[in-house]
Amino acid sequence: GNPVITPHAYVPAFVVDGEAMGVGELTSPSDIEVDADGNIYVVDMEYTVDMTALEGQVAIDEAETEVQEDADVATDEETTEETEEVEEDIAFVDTSGFHGRVVILNPDYTVKSIITTFDNKGKVDGFSYPEGITIAHDGTIYVADTMHGRILRFDQKGNLIHEFKEPVISYFDEEFSYKPSKLAVDTSNNIYVVAISVNHGIILLDEFGEFAGFVGAQQVTYSVV
Repeated sequence: GNPVITPHAYVPAFVVDGEAMGVGELTSPSDIEVDADGNIYVVDMEYTVDMTALEGQVAIDEAETEVQEDADVATDEETTEETEEVEEDIAFVDTSGFHGRVVILNPDYTVKSIITTFDNKGKVDGFSYPEGITIAHDGTIYVADTMHGRILRFDQKGNLIHEFKEPVISYFDEEFSYKPSKLAVDTSNNIYVVAISVNHGIILLDEFGEFAGFVGAQQVTYSVV
């Protein structure tokens, strides 16, 4: 019953936020990774990409606002014409899922680069609430793009190398929604994926993204009751 004084296991050395890093407010950091060189990778899950910053693109919400303002003073016929023009403007890119970014920092917490949008086979692409990140032995960056149901592989410059789409897993029915959350990559480029609503264990994918089995499934025990 006597208290025993013990030291703290971990004592914070300092605190750094998005403003101090120079990347603006971090909306919802969901994962962090540090590579062999001390570079720091942070997934900011709910960051909303400003699509108006992309040349030649028009954000849906701003376009609809402009049409509404013009409609207040325009005739029905003029409004119809303007609406058609807006639909043509926003047809260049799907902005519905562009939420999230990867912030890459130097060991001193200064900004090295930021991945928000990227080129995917000639089209502008982006994240949808990504939750996980890992760095492979070759320095490539793997991101679990959760709500898009895929894993993305980038080089150190933020260029997309490969898109691993939903694997074919016979254990699940057609209604199953693949949502990778956390991941790791071994030296053979096998990918270990923790997915939302999957209780079979960690999903194992080979280097090509093909399903290879489950790892570490929970053992279920039954009582007499």
